Amino acid sequence: MIPAILKTRFNTNEILVSLMLVYVAQTILAKASTGFLKNPEGMGFPGSRNFSSYPAAANPELIAWGLHWAASPHWSRRWRPMCC
Repeated sequence: MIPAILKTRFNTNEILVSLMLVYVAQTILAKASTGFLKNPEGMGFPGSRNFSSYPAAANPELIAWGLHWAASPHWSRRWRPMCC
């Protein structure tokens, strides 16, 4: 969406803008993992906290082992590949 907006406003190249935005997103995520998401009990290693210990971070759509309901065995039995 951002490359399209920049294309219409400033006539920029979408491919170059997309590649530069990947670098920006990577930098933001790297700073977040060593900044405000850093685990205080992590002994200096970058990484986030274990959010499963916070009740507000619970997501009822996720199965207990962390898979989305679409990846459950019940759903995969219904889906069959077209070729077989």
